[in-house]
Amino acid sequence: MSDTLTTSEAAELLGVSVATLKRWASAGLLPSSHTPGGHRRFRRGDVERHLSCDKAGRTLSRWIRALLEAEETLSVQAELYRQRVELGSWHAVEERFIHVGLELHRLRETEAITVAQWQRSFDFLGRGLTRFLAEWPPVRGAPALLVAAIPEDRILIRLYFAELCARELGWSVRWAGHLTPDDLVADLEREPADAVVINASIGSDPVVARELAAEYLAIAGRRCTPLGLLGAWPESVGAEARLPSMEAMRGWLGRARKPSGMNARP
Repeated sequence: MSDTLTTSEAAELLGVSVATLKRWASAGLLPSSHTPGGHRRFRRGDVERHLSCDKAGRTLSRWIRALLEAEETLSVQAELYRQRVELGSWHAVEERFIHVGLELHRLRETEAITVAQWQRSFDFLGRGLTRFLAEWPPVRGAPALLVAAIPEDRILIRLYFAELCARELGWSVRWAGHLTPDDLVADLEREPADAVVINASIGSDPVVARELAAEYLAIAGRRCTPLGLLGAWPESVGAEARLPSMEAMRGWLGRARKPSGMNARP
């Protein structure tokens, strides 16, 4: 049995379409590599780790069960807190949630859960994460990170995790909503930031995302402001700006942070 899988073989094993698997890989949700001829390949071990149950009688992981059966935000927040204590950082919690998110997407696409159940699960998770954000006290003098989503993007879970991870690294984070390029210019004019992260979720139109990326990067270049593109941006955008994973964002924030004292605000 080969240790590597083609895209079609990995998609069949996961029970999703080839197009869906390519979106996951582009978003950094499932590790992949390319052959010299440009064909994508997946490690069998990485794919199998995403399979929490067999195809005949699927069982839900603890997280998925908690999300699908939640009646109130407090129960989801309690599960998030348990995970944070167990794993030691929000970065590690987000890495674990990637597998949960993939499973929820697969359950929806195979009609094991309804679209309403899928949306409700993400809604509860988002509310739980925003409660942690609301309780985080501001840090005077911290470098300022602006986080935003592209227009019409409604899946903001990764941005919530990104904000928690950035705060753990000592950044002050400001949520700017859904920004067009013109909105970004206006926002930075009102309140400059030391760095900017803009998210595009799975399912974003790749043509629109590519056009937005070019405009965002041009604006950041003119202002000499580091800009990272988090999530499912097309590979054609360029590796220097794309942040396909939270690990990539953490490293990027370390490079974007100025030497001690240079970010401090009066």
